[in-house]
Amino acid sequence: MTHIGGANAVYCTSKKGRHLITVGGYRFSRHRSTGLKTRWHCSTDQPKGCKAELYTVDNTIVKINNNHNHHPKYFREQKISERENAVFSTSKKGGQIIMYGGYRFCRERSKGMKTRWRCSTDQPKGCKAAICTIDNTIVKINNNHNHSPR
Repeated sequence: MTHIGGANAVYCTSKKGRHLITVGGYRFSRHRSTGLKTRWHCSTDQPKGCKAELYTVDNTIVKINNNHNHHPKYFREQKISERENAVFSTSKKGGQIIMYGGYRFCRERSKGMKTRWRCSTDQPKGCKAAICTIDNTIVKINNNHNHSPR
């Protein structure tokens, strides 16, 4: 895992064996390599013609154009805080969620890099538990639930 500009870069392999890098919920696929230098294009939503790209030298990200024309898609298994063991995931309907301590949190609102997530495990009970993140890093947790995890 590489850290760049406040985001974790995760190197992985696709089901078809292609090399990929995921940064901030966006997936990049290898475009061209020359020696130790590699150019990667955003492959999250290719039909939209996204121009975002990054460059690596010997598997280290040295430059990134992170200007995407679409929202991120890939949140599965991206830990946003090893210390808290919270994990970004995707709901069945495609929305972003955080799983933490057996509870599910959905995005309530965002402003800039700051996002507030509310407990959505058992909404009818009016749970006030919430998580606050800045640039996908947990900065505050109210983990006082009025119900048990599912």
